[in-house]
Amino acid sequence: MKKLFFSISATVLAVSAVVASTKAIDQDNFFRDIRPAHWSWNGSDLQTIEQIFTKIQKADGEREFAQYPDTILKYGPGNWTFEFGKIGDRYIERGEQEQEKGLNGSV
Repeated sequence: MKKLFFSISATVLAVSAVVASTKAIDQDNFFRDIRPAHWSWNGSDLQTIEQIFTKIQKADGEREFAQYPDTILKYGPGNWTFEFGKIGDRYIERGEQEQEKGLNGSV
């Protein structure tokens, strides 16, 4: 079970991964490539991904490239890795809770 959630977390955390786009988020304003189909194909919940990008886009902080919202330098709220790490941590915690209950992911 842990392996499943670690692989989910790794998928979510992959900085080189492409990102989901929403109408509110302009693809040209992000440094990283934004393609929703790739996130969905990898099993990501697009609503969650959209929420992450909204947080990144609205965050304050020094950016490596001022014109791109997803390049905040300081690790913390609004930083790409920080925001995706929080989601990964949630999945790991959920997997550990299910494992404690004896759930192993098989039907």
